[in-house]
This record gives sequence, C-alpha cells and structure tokens, in this order.
Amino acid sequence: MQNLRRMTRHCASSQTRAVAVSVGQQFLNKSAVVQFLRPKDPLPKDIPLESSDFSAEKGQVFVHNNGPQSDHYRTVLVGLPEKPVAADLADATQAVVAKLKSIKQPSADVILPSLDELQVQDAAHVISLISCLSDYKFDQFLSKGRDLKIENLHLVAGSDMGTDQVQGVQGSVSKGTILGNAVNWCRDLGNARSDISTPSYYQKQAEELCNLHSSLSMKVLQQDDLLAEGMHLLNEVGKGADDKPRLVIMEYKGSTGDLPPPLALVGKGITFDTGGLNLKPTGGIETMYMDMNGAATVLGAMKAIAELQLPCHVVAALALAENAIGPNALKPEAVVTSMKGLTVEISNTDAEGRLVLADAMTYVQRNYKPHTLLDFATLTGAMIISLGEHFCGYFCNSDELAQQIDKAATATDDKSWRMPLHANYLADIKGSVADLRNRQPQAGQPPGAACTAAAFLEEFVEDGVRWAHFDLAGSSVASAARGYRPKGATGYGVQLVAQYAQDTLCDSKAA
Repeated sequence: MQNLRRMTRHCASSQTRAVAVSVGQQFLNKSAVVQFLRPKDPLPKDIPLESSDFSAEKGQVFVHNNGPQSDHYRTVLVGLPEKPVAADLADATQAVVAKLKSIKQPSADVILPSLDELQVQDAAHVISLISCLSDYKFDQFLSKGRDLKIENLHLVAGSDMGTDQVQGVQGSVSKGTILGNAVNWCRDLGNARSDISTPSYYQKQAEELCNLHSSLSMKVLQQDDLLAEGMHLLNEVGKGADDKPRLVIMEYKGSTGDLPPPLALVGKGITFDTGGLNLKPTGGIETMYMDMNGAATVLGAMKAIAELQLPCHVVAALALAENAIGPNALKPEAVVTSMKGLTVEISNTDAEGRLVLADAMTYVQRNYKPHTLLDFATLTGAMIISLGEHFCGYFCNSDELAQQIDKAATATDDKSWRMPLHANYLADIKGSVADLRNRQPQAGQPPGAACTAAAFLEEFVEDGVRWAHFDLAGSSVASAARGYRPKGATGYGVQLVAQYAQDTLCDSKAA
C-alpha cells in the first residue's frame, strides 16, 4: 500500500511537473539567454567566437559565460540549417534542453527565431512542445543522481510584434505544453511497474483525470458486468489474476446540444503479460509491464483533447486485465464465445491482446455507435520485426481515414505506415472447431503475425464503421534514447490522436 500511494502521488504530480513556458516581449531571466542562429545570420559581436569552432551549423551549441555584469550571465547559441523546418527546430530545441541540463541551468530566456520557412506561432509551438518532451526522464525511484529538471523557459517575442501576434504565440505555447504534458503522462503510465500498475490502478488514473474536467465522464464494467454483457474474451484473459479484469469507459463531450456520433478510441490495457499458460521465456517477459501502452495512449489522448477543449465528441474504452498464470487461468485450446457471438479457439494464451480488444470494440460500437474507431495495442512482436521502433504499423479499412491518419502523423512526427488487410490473412486464422483462432497454430513466431492479428480484429468491426488498428509494439517502447524520445515508454500516438481529432472532427459535421 505504501508503494501504491507513492506512485499515485507521482502520477498526479506528472500533471503539473512539466516545464513552465511563458511568453513576453521583455527579458526576464538574468541567468541565461538562448539564441537560435543560421549560418547566414550575423554572430553576436560581444561574444569572442574567434577561438571557437562555432559557425551556427546545424547541431552546434556554444555556451559563453558573460559574467555577472552582463544582462545575462550566460549566452547559449544554437545552430540551425540554412532553411530550417519544424523538425530542425525540434532537434535544436532538444539540444538546448540537454545543454541547459548539463550546465545546471534550470531557467532561461529564449529568443523566438524569425524564420522565413516557419511562422513564429509554429516555432513557439515546437519549442514549447519539444522542451517538455526533452525534459522527461523516468527517475523518481532513484534515491540520488536524479536528472536536473528545467523549470522555466521564457520565450521572448520581437518588439515589432502586435498584441494579436503575441496572443497567437501564447496560444501556440499553451497547445505545445498541453500536448507535451499529455505525452509525458502517457510515458509515466507506460513506465510504471506492474507491482503497482494493476487494472485498479489504471481505473484510478482515469477517475482522477475525469475529476479534473467537467467535459469528461466515465463508468466501469467490473467482472460481473463483463459476464452479464457476454464479454467472455476479456474476462477469460484476466480471470486468473487477483486484480480482476474490467472495462473502463470514458466519454468526452466538447460541445453542448445534440451530439454527433463519436470518435471511439480503444486501448489494450494488459497491465502485465506473463503469456498465460503459454508462458513467456526469460528475455521476453521482463518488459511486459508495458503491455498496457495502448491504454496509456488512449488516456494521454483523452487528457490532451480535454485540456485543449476541442469541440468534438469522443468515447474511449480501456480493456484492462492482467494475463496471469494460476489455477483459474485461461487454458490453451479452450473455446470462448465473444460478445459479438463469434467463437474463438485459443491456440495460444499469449495472443491475448486481440481478445480483450475484440470485446471492447463490440461494446463501444453497440452502445455508442461511433463513425470511426481507432484501436491501440502493443500487439505483436512481428510488427517490431517489420518496422522496428521508428514507425508504427497500422491497418485501416478506409482509404479516406488512412489519408487523414497519415496527415496527422506527418504533422506530429508520430510516424506511421499503413499495412495490408486482406482476406488471405483471415483464412490463416479460421478455427477448426470454432469460428476463429486467436493466432496461427504454428510454434514460434508464425508468418504474417501482425497481419493475421489485424484480420482477427477486423471481424469485430461493425458494418459502416471506419476503423484503424495501430500495432504499437515497436513505436511505443524505445530500447535507447533518441533525441527527445527517451528510453522506455515513448508516448507514441497521443499527439497523432489529438491532431486527427482537431483536423477531422472539429471543423466538420462529423464532430
């Protein structure tokens, strides 16, 4: 119980612990000033750069100690390419945060760059967002040696900017910090260890989020409710654990009056995956506390949507269970009836994610009638083999929806790649004594496993519903830090969902 209280405090504090980013036209921090420079920009004349190799090239960072008599004790110069785009500014911002941490400088003024290729509002958004993401490190359990946290960055706008422009910059900063905080909360949820992060724990996280926003409401279907609804797939996966399975439903209403059909988000929340009686081996089981990253993505997206106050209607479902071993655990070759009525032959208890998603998808479609459903899951090792950790593979039954996803992915750098849906993959998982198998019967990693998993899920998509399935197995977990993406949980998908909602829901009748 002591550990539970400690982690609960941590996750609550993650909602307020991020970098504070402010905007103004005056300098505030005497300690340090940051300036972005391109090779063609004039170098500051009051800084002796002759003896250095700094030439404002991309990736270069130079720190000069001006002394206590100067307006700023330190000046940090950061190089940009000749024609920088948002990704270049993101990389430069990450370099700034890393340098400020290394010189133990928790606050600084940052001069907003004036770039032909990037509007000042967009630059402000990138700097605020990437500052939050770059400052993240999951280190609260270290007794010493914790990372320095950046406390405040003050963006200094040009003196020639009018009031409307400054307000536009402030709006961009607000959006950037909201998204950064939501992604970091998603990372915290993914990195939390499973001795604490049980189905009950994630239910509590959802409750706390809903308590913060009047636009959010929720209900929970506990084990008895699952059985009453016929959600036997979800129940069977989690019935062997002490903390029983449940379905958490959250609803966001961003406008009043008659509500349109919602966007539905469904997240796989296997809080620890032993593999069940088809037990995972050493080397494959250790990171399975992150098998709930799909649910974390959905929670982070709901936080972002609510705090951005997007005028849309969204329903989220968290399919929460622990795939444990024990006398009550699901057994291989059992036949289970889904909520939809399709029967499923359990070829392998370690193919459990698609089972909990199937019932959650059916429940949401029958009770909320969404026009579009997006599901998120760390579903298959095959996706890691296919695309590694850099891209998320997704499957989609609508070309229009795929184009919208690709647009949102490009805008947010949540990289995605469309994978094939085809009847041939469904044929591979037809059951011998039931309608479906939960995976091919071959030992080891069967061929096309990510594609057959998607084909399984497509069987639970109702007619007329646009659907995309995101297999997060590689993209939501990083084996090493890369730029502003840390080792461990990455928070993939939070920005993509928020951007998709803003692009396609908020300015259309579908919202």
